Amino acid sequence: MKDLYRSALKKAIKDKVAWIVIGKLEETLRRRDSEIEQLAGALEETKRENLALRTALTVALS
Repeated sequence: MKDLYRSALKKAIKDKVAWIVIGKLEETLRRRDSEIEQLAGALEETKRENLALRTALTVALS
């Protein structure tokens, strides 16, 4: 009977650890997604700035 309890406890601990790890991975993925969205926004802003500068340069050289 003792082995049955020990086995059940080990399984419960493994399950709990697995859920903790999954939670940490989900948190990391959410953080990375947020970082990617911020970088994408910065890239779009840089593209707009580059287009504005290119247009201004073209007008200045015309």
